[in-house]
Amino acid sequence: MEKDDDRNKFGGDEFEEYAAEITAPLTEQHNGRRDESHESRSAGAGLQSRKIGYTALFIALAALFVWPAILGPIAVVLGFIAFRGGSKSLGTWSISIGLVTFIAYFLLLPYFP
Repeated sequence: MEKDDDRNKFGGDEFEEYAAEITAPLTEQHNGRRDESHESRSAGAGLQSRKIGYTALFIALAALFVWPAILGPIAVVLGFIAFRGGSKSLGTWSISIGLVTFIAYFLLLPYFP
C-alpha cells in the first residue's frame, strides 16, 4: 500500500529509467569504431588554414615594402580566410598589417610623386 502511495505521489512507477539524462552523449560510430575520417578532415582543415595564414602574413609583410595597394588587400582577404578557418592569430595579424599598409599607402601617396 505504501508503494502505491509513493508511485502516485511522484507520478510514475518504480522502474523508470533516468540514464539518458546523466550519461555523456555518444560520438559518431560506425561498426563500433569512432569516425576517424572526421577527425582527420578537421586536422587537415586546421593545417590548411595555418598555411593560408602564413601565406597571408608573408604577403602582408611584403606589402610593407613593395606594392602596398595590391598586396595589402590580398593579405586582408587571405587573413580573413585563415581567421574563419581557425587560425585566429595569423588571420588577425595579416588583416591588421594588410589594412595598415593599404591605408598608409593612400595617406602618404600625395607626399611622394
